[in-house]
Amino acid sequence: MSSWNAPGGTDPHPDRAYSRSGFAHPDSVDHLAVPVSMVGDDDDSSTCSSTSDSDRDPLRQRRHRHASTWRQRCTRRARRIPPMAAVLLAMAAILLLTAAHLAVSETYETIKYQQRHNDPNTLCSTEHHDDCYPRDFVPTSEYTVIREGQLLPPGLDIRFDWATGERWAKLPAKSADADGDGGVVVVPGTEREEVPLGGRRRGRARPTPAAAARSGPIQADDDLNEPQVLMLAARIVGNIPLTHGEWAALESAAHDIETGTTIVKALHPTLGALAERYVAQTSRKPATVANAHAAIQFFRTVGNALQNNPRAIEALDKKANPPLVPTLVAAIDWHVTAVPGVSDEHAHAAVAQACVHAVGALVRGDEVYVRALVELGGTKKVESWRDLATTAALVRKVEHLLEDLTALVDPEKSESGTDASDKDAEEAKVGSVEDPAVSPSADAGASV
Repeated sequence: MSSWNAPGGTDPHPDRAYSRSGFAHPDSVDHLAVPVSMVGDDDDSSTCSSTSDSDRDPLRQRRHRHASTWRQRCTRRARRIPPMAAVLLAMAAILLLTAAHLAVSETYETIKYQQRHNDPNTLCSTEHHDDCYPRDFVPTSEYTVIREGQLLPPGLDIRFDWATGERWAKLPAKSADADGDGGVVVVPGTEREEVPLGGRRRGRARPTPAAAARSGPIQADDDLNEPQVLMLAARIVGNIPLTHGEWAALESAAHDIETGTTIVKALHPTLGALAERYVAQTSRKPATVANAHAAIQFFRTVGNALQNNPRAIEALDKKANPPLVPTLVAAIDWHVTAVPGVSDEHAHAAVAQACVHAVGALVRGDEVYVRALVELGGTKKVESWRDLATTAALVRKVEHLLEDLTALVDPEKSESGTDASDKDAEEAKVGSVEDPAVSPSADAGASV
């Protein structure tokens, strides 16, 4: 039987060949005991292997004790850190690393954005720095979206997407008519031909496919197709200025029954507000030909679209707010009473004449607007406009409206005709200027 070099005597478990140092006190020498090799059960034939001299060296024993003590201290210190504190430290480290990464990425993107903007031939989106495109639009045979700020070469076929507000362009077809120099021709606007009250409105020839396919800026004498009319109406609603040529073309196109109905349907949800906006352009500051041009063209276009056009009248919302007739009446009151010398007298008269044209179209179209005008003064109000009118053209427009309103409100008085004194007074105001659209023999039902 094997024996152990320990002060306790023989091992109670002789069949276990391991050291007891793990269970001994650190200050005792019992932990230095080395297991004895078990060769056999016979004491005579067994040999005991004792510890070497190096294991019994006091310096080595001291180092071993110090190392064991150091490991124990480290383990105790690590156990003192609460688990939550360790998690917070890890999260703080992750946040610091993320912030540093974002800062570096933002700096890199800013440098790239500045480099792209330094290129005069490149434009970049304000929302996405990586979305850059050439400044010059490159047309193809297929319609392509025109990006913001891109420059268009002349002679392209351009379409306007009413749903999204985007513009599309492509190379013109070979069969399309060659466009001119692309300049804008400024021509004076003209109101539609006067039609007797209750008379039939004459239609206008529809544009040919070749004329509808023309590209480039809209000219005053262009025949507009439906997409072009909708585009111009959208620009009016969006308060985007129109050129003189575009206004003239739209005013001329409004003569057609279908085109007039399209214009009214495109404008009618905000027609009252639009009327207030254009009136404000000429009433809140001195009216001049320059700032009154858009208002004049707008009311002429609306009057042309509504004139003897039941479909356009039906498209209007009779209960829309703000109401259209009171806005127009207030505008006429303002411009016919303008103080002479403060602003352009002819500009005031032109705005008032365009508003009278629109009021006449509404009154002749539906009795709802007749009642609205009667509630605001009726024939007496219209007579006051006639007495305050400063131009012969405005006098004639007001006289025609007065005759039609009298025929609708008091038919018996209309049948009796106008007194000779009234006719003399009208001739004195009109003078030698004759209306090219109405002959002196036109009956009393002639309209604006």
